Amino acid sequence: MNIKNKRQIDIGCQVKIETPKGEKIYTLVNNLDQSADGKITKLSPIGQAIIGKCIGDKVKVNINSNLIEYKILDIRG
Repeated sequence: MNIKNKRQIDIGCQVKIETPKGEKIYTLVNNLDQSADGKITKLSPIGQAIIGKCIGDKVKVNINSNLIEYKILDIRG
């Protein structure tokens, strides 16, 4: 296994995610008051699903009664 794939998502990481609508880049933040464009909090549905995940992992998130799959493409920070 490539060591790059062992890195886990944590607070402060910038994460590249494949979504049904294309690729997105987010920074995972701790507090709600830090939430802004390009940032998601660890308490959001996506934040809760991706924290601790690694490159290549897939997660499913229930948003507005829709189950949406995301794939972790890259982790930085």
